[in-house]
Amino acid sequence: MVANTEAGRSMEEVAEITPTIASTAGDKAVPIEISGKTPLSVDLKSLSTDATKLESRIPLTNDQALAAIQADYGTDTENTIMSKLKSEIALEVQQPAEASPTAIVPEAPEVISASDIDRLVAQLRGLPKNALKQFEKVFNMLPWQIKAGLVAPLVAACVSGQPSPKPEITPPPPISATASPSETPTASPTEAPTPTPTPEPTGFVEKQDGTFTWTTESGVVKDVPAILGFKQVKNTATGQIEYHDAKTGAYEGQFQEFFTVDKEQTGNVVLKPSEVSKLITAKLATFPNKKDKYVAALPLDTRNATKDTNLKLSYYPNGYDGTMPIAHITFSELPVTNIIPNTKQVIIFKNTYEGFIYNWPLRSDVANAYRVIPGKEEYYFVVGGHFEKVSQTNENTDAVFGGKVCDATDFVDISEGAGSDNRPMQGHILTVPNGTDEVPVAVAA
Repeated sequence: MVANTEAGRSMEEVAEITPTIASTAGDKAVPIEISGKTPLSVDLKSLSTDATKLESRIPLTNDQALAAIQADYGTDTENTIMSKLKSEIALEVQQPAEASPTAIVPEAPEVISASDIDRLVAQLRGLPKNALKQFEKVFNMLPWQIKAGLVAPLVAACVSGQPSPKPEITPPPPISATASPSETPTASPTEAPTPTPTPEPTGFVEKQDGTFTWTTESGVVKDVPAILGFKQVKNTATGQIEYHDAKTGAYEGQFQEFFTVDKEQTGNVVLKPSEVSKLITAKLATFPNKKDKYVAALPLDTRNATKDTNLKLSYYPNGYDGTMPIAHITFSELPVTNIIPNTKQVIIFKNTYEGFIYNWPLRSDVANAYRVIPGKEEYYFVVGGHFEKVSQTNENTDAVFGGKVCDATDFVDISEGAGSDNRPMQGHILTVPNGTDEVPVAVAA
């Protein structure tokens, strides 16, 4: 919002201000002469919260700086800002404004080269947008003679976020408008500090034993989970780590790193149904009580998941209605698979909470609907979610164990039970150990 006429100058008008600059005092514009003997200064830290990144002192009064900052900057994009800033620096530094006949003006410093300007622009591209706008507004209020000496200190303060020492600009002796020009000393530019980069994933790195490591988005290096009987092979076309049978060399599944369990990035493994069945059998043997002998693989084909798929697993002990504990998996869009062992069909129903669910067809029979039959625990998994393009409901749908049932968006839920006999899901999702992580396993034919 524009505060007053003087504060509402366009960027082009501000850039064309000559060394005789108008400052606002109340509502009245007062001309101020900038003399080489008396450079004025203002601490930007007091002007706005964003200005803490620009803790240099520059030759302006408080009123002048406030007038620039109060100007309505509009909706320029960052690229537009950078383009204008680059052209303004080139124009103002290399082509000094014409001095008024009565002004006392310092002599021009050496011309800044095009490479210097390009380097400045490159450094400024790393700044937050608000800091960039603040920098440009104040910079364009300066006379061209002062801009060159302030470039390096201002950039240093912006990039580092730390106070920059007041630039040492030795004012030349004043000369009249008709006097002969003389050499003017120029402040030596200083290199801006390089900001510390945010850690980026570095891909998969092979170790001496033939296994691989990977790097989380937060920069933590982890091993790709080792699975007995498999060797890890990097697919040169996709860049992914695959699991091949150690004896036959056959492809059995792969690892993908973009999976989070309760805010910890663990990655996940997706394997063929036959291999998932072996892992489930081994896991079931670890439960001493028969009623606890049920283990579910993730009902998703995650082989083509990416960072944008945004896969996350969490647990809701009380479910949606307070009685049905669930495992809740969120994502953008993925194929849904059948996780009920030894089955070739599922039945899909509409559901109040998820939209659709699928389960074992015989679970709907009266004899099986109100309690979990001992020894049949794994047939009582129910998978619900936002299923897409479901052509029929209340009828059997062909899908073998690990086969595709449908596509889904947003989420799927997994529960176990029948009637009032509902069982917890936490601790019953199939995983493989990997250091301190338990990495979830998905099944896909």
